[in-house]
Amino acid sequence: MDAFDRYRAQASFGALDGLRCLCIVAVVWHHSVAIDFDLPIAGRGFLGVDLFFVISGYLIVTLLLREHRRTGTISLRNFYIRRTLRIFPVYYAIVFALSLYYWLVNTDSEVGQQFLKDIPIYLTYTGNFFHPGWAVVWSLAAEEQFYLVWPQIEKYFSRMFWPVMLFLLAANQLLNFPQSRSAIAEALNAPNLFALPIFEVTFTPILLGVCLAHGLDERASFDRLKRALAGRLLPLGWLLGLLVLVMLPNEDISGFHRLTIHVFMVGLLGSCIIREDHALMPLLRLKPFVHIGMISYGVYLFHIHAIGVAERLAEKFGMMDSGPRFMLSLALSIIVADLSFRFFERPFLKLKARFSDVHSPRA
Repeated sequence: MDAFDRYRAQASFGALDGLRCLCIVAVVWHHSVAIDFDLPIAGRGFLGVDLFFVISGYLIVTLLLREHRRTGTISLRNFYIRRTLRIFPVYYAIVFALSLYYWLVNTDSEVGQQFLKDIPIYLTYTGNFFHPGWAVVWSLAAEEQFYLVWPQIEKYFSRMFWPVMLFLLAANQLLNFPQSRSAIAEALNAPNLFALPIFEVTFTPILLGVCLAHGLDERASFDRLKRALAGRLLPLGWLLGLLVLVMLPNEDISGFHRLTIHVFMVGLLGSCIIREDHALMPLLRLKPFVHIGMISYGVYLFHIHAIGVAERLAEKFGMMDSGPRFMLSLALSIIVADLSFRFFERPFLKLKARFSDVHSPRA
């Protein structure tokens, strides 16, 4: 069995949870630490979401491609049931609990009034069209919109995949480069057009993750990609290159800089999954990393509120430095997410497994 056959037969990808752990730690850092560092990388934890998107695009589409190869079709019904059971229960439980809290208990706070006003946005996953108080929902909205649209493309327009993909990537980049944005706004006589939150979202990383899934699923493209991805030390090289790009001192990383970061994220992910015995695997398979990655969705949902609690505790006990505040925020986020995963989410995950393709890849 050659490398391509081994990859297509691989039932699990051992590095994914470790990579998710790095993503969520970066996001919690970004939201919990006052940026008073000289290093540019310290202010770019938001790029953890971009890597999340790359992983999501890759894994979801790999699942769909393998299902199609095995059964000859894609069950949209089962796909949407799986996504619903994984994403909706804990998310809507949080929205419901916070709504009750701000309605019945903390009725006078500005934050609470804003949350209640924004409930329609939270219920409809449209946070990337507005500026809601619970700001992290923009990325959840982008993910849900991807889940809603992309499986349809994979099922009904698979023969047109690369033309569709190239068009979407070109359009997305056209909206991501400052020069083209200015030209479009001027041509449309709409100077405030790109103040809309939807234009702050880049779908490029999730689309590049989809490209990686397709590239590795065909033998010819797999063999070409293998040269840049399959070396045992290559994940370390991609990671170091990514860190260098993130540390470049550009005040605005939109445009070519961020696109290059996304390409290196794809290289890092691809080199971590194309073989299991690479140089980063011992780090990514550490038990704490794996567990945090496994509950990373919950950490993302809870971390903003955990940060608020951590800040009040830090003030009470005189912890003024950024480091202790970040560690406390991260610890609280992990604890709450772990309890949610164990006692609330697991029943839904067991039910979700009934609608899963037994041959689909898992983290």
